[in-house]
Amino acid sequence: MEVQLRNQCDINIIEVASLEQDKDQPDDVETTKVKRNKKKSITQHLLKCFDNFNLSSKEVNERERTPIEKIVWLIMFLLCFSYCGCLIWKSYWKWMKSPAIVLLTENADSIYKIPFPAVTVCPERKIKSSVFSFTQYNDLYENNKTYGNFTEKQLHMYQDMNLICDFDTKLEGQRFSLGNETVSNIRKASPELSSVILRCNWKGKGRWCQKMFTPILTEEGVCYTFNTIGPEDLFQTDNLNTDYKYMYSLSRTRLNGWTPKEGYARDAPETTYPERSIGAGAKAGLKLFLGEDVEGLDTACMGMVSGFKILLHHPTELPRLSQQYIRIPIYEEVTIAFTPKKIVTSNGLRVFPPDRRQCYFTGERNLKYFKLYTQSNCEFECLTNFTYARCGCVGFSMPHGPDMKICNIGSRNCSNNAEIELYLLRVNSKLEPGSSNVTVEEAIQVANDCMCLSTCTSISYESEISQLELDTDQKHLTQITSAIQLLVFNKYKRSKVSTVVIFFKRSQFDISKRSELYSTSDILASCGGLLGLFMGFSVINVFETLYFCILRAYRQRQIEAKNRVDSNEDECSVEKY
Repeated sequence: MEVQLRNQCDINIIEVASLEQDKDQPDDVETTKVKRNKKKSITQHLLKCFDNFNLSSKEVNERERTPIEKIVWLIMFLLCFSYCGCLIWKSYWKWMKSPAIVLLTENADSIYKIPFPAVTVCPERKIKSSVFSFTQYNDLYENNKTYGNFTEKQLHMYQDMNLICDFDTKLEGQRFSLGNETVSNIRKASPELSSVILRCNWKGKGRWCQKMFTPILTEEGVCYTFNTIGPEDLFQTDNLNTDYKYMYSLSRTRLNGWTPKEGYARDAPETTYPERSIGAGAKAGLKLFLGEDVEGLDTACMGMVSGFKILLHHPTELPRLSQQYIRIPIYEEVTIAFTPKKIVTSNGLRVFPPDRRQCYFTGERNLKYFKLYTQSNCEFECLTNFTYARCGCVGFSMPHGPDMKICNIGSRNCSNNAEIELYLLRVNSKLEPGSSNVTVEEAIQVANDCMCLSTCTSISYESEISQLELDTDQKHLTQITSAIQLLVFNKYKRSKVSTVVIFFKRSQFDISKRSELYSTSDILASCGGLLGLFMGFSVINVFETLYFCILRAYRQRQIEAKNRVDSNEDECSVEKY
């Protein structure tokens, strides 16, 4: 017995000596041993962690299982893990790609809380023959013998009128013009408000049209708009050119009791601006008597087209009648019943970038020429910048900076093609060399910088149109026109008339809400449900894994080292005894 103890003590002494010798070895050898022991310890505890899971790997680790059973269970585990991973990735990708979904809310709102749409009226016959006879000057221009008889002023006037006329002619002229001169000629030749809108009824009462409608400059020429906010609230006046005005600044068009973000205040008076309707139906809406002077308007400018164009748009948007409009024929009554469509956005989508939620919250996007961001205003500004990049000039109705030139008839084809090119860029991203000094790459960059998304709180108006032909009996028609002419001081001997009635279809409207497709709890529930269904995995397993791989492994190594030291000390003390 004493011999065995002595031998054991000798062995311990040898081990201690070897340990001391190991201390004298290089640090890299010592570090390698520590890493091996650490990896071995982590592996052991990780396997022990899997034994606590309700997974098929537990079946693989059991010793009594045959190799075939272990392989089958391993294959099943890998298949479940792979399929579960694919489903989780699909859910995550769907959440990242389109995080927003638009759903109809259960609550309806009153039309009294939203503005009545802005109404812009444009006559098809755009030129007064008493100011400029487009037919006469067009015949003179096309005749080689009389072409040279034009004075410079007459030539400029003829070219400016061609900018608003839908006249198919290959006219060659100056590329640029003075904006104030072009706009002055167009306004001088355009029909007055009193000759276009003969009578107005608003909320069941007759109103003076001069106090309701404001002249506004559009690509169709001079039109007349109702319920559009004034230039002080619509434009960034510091960035605009000062040669001419797009619309007149009037006190009645200033914002009063309404803001784009908050809407109407609860204590706002009835006389707010933009105007709001008191209810649904024709009596609470807008009724217009429109007139077209047969003798005083030139017929060659628009050819056989006659009547009017009307556009319903939001009060904060600049109208573009060349894009969309409602045709109002002569001798007909047109009824426009519209339904508001409002979309709001959940604040939970603020964490996502605008291109993923597909909208801008208030203050996220600013425009250079407009104070209020809307998708329509953004697209208009984008077209302005792109046209300037392609042609070196912009249309006279486009809001632009003071250093930009105005396109005249010589740049008409370029400016018309620029709008088409901008649309095609979204499809093929290709662009042919232009006529300006701007490179193709710069023009494409201008188009890419547009990023015109809708506002996160937006209102649009969906219209239903019905038409009824007026009685064309000459005697009855004369009585109608005479009564209307009497209201406008018998200014015209004979007019072609039309009537338009615009009103809310219902007193309430539905609201759609753009909300999160998956909230944080939804994506956790989806992924956790898949993991639990296929893998028997739960959140507690994450903490178990961290515990067994880090804390438990570290603690176990400390205990093993302490036991080894204590064992050596006990054996040596027994030998001495």
